[in-house]
Amino acid sequence: MKLLIGSQKQVLSIVESNPQEYKDAIFIRITSEGFNDLPFTTDREYLFDFPDMEEQEYLDNLDKLIEYKNKVEEVFDKEIRINPITEEEAQEIREIAERIKQEGIQKVVIHCDEGKCRSPSVAYAICLLLGERETAEMIKSSNYYRLSQTIIEKIVEVNNQFKNNVRRF
Repeated sequence: MKLLIGSQKQVLSIVESNPQEYKDAIFIRITSEGFNDLPFTTDREYLFDFPDMEEQEYLDNLDKLIEYKNKVEEVFDKEIRINPITEEEAQEIREIAERIKQEGIQKVVIHCDEGKCRSPSVAYAICLLLGERETAEMIKSSNYYRLSQTIIEKIVEVNNQFKNNVRRF
């Protein structure tokens, strides 16, 4: 499996320079700033809007974030999201990994706004789910990426729950 991980700007530049090469790829697009169009239409595009939070910042400030969330929700009667990935998003990513495996998809393109945290974290988790240990290790050992344990653990946890439910039948 060939992975292309980066910022939205980097990834779209590469894809636009050679659209034919990426026509059959799966696109996992994560942003909190809005999506730019792909140079072609595809039914293999998945859009996610989970917030860009540094792992340590999120963990260090979780109590403050919860307090802020509760106050804002109370005053404005509006739900505020503080977690970097929901169970539903993790489930959808697990399903994407299953599609990659079942359909033998060879190219996966994953981007977020900066290409440093969310997209490599999702790529790492997908590699774990698919048994691509060597690729996962390359992502993990990169000094450029800042992997989010919260994102990775949620995706792996959802996958394990799915496997346990399947075994029951």
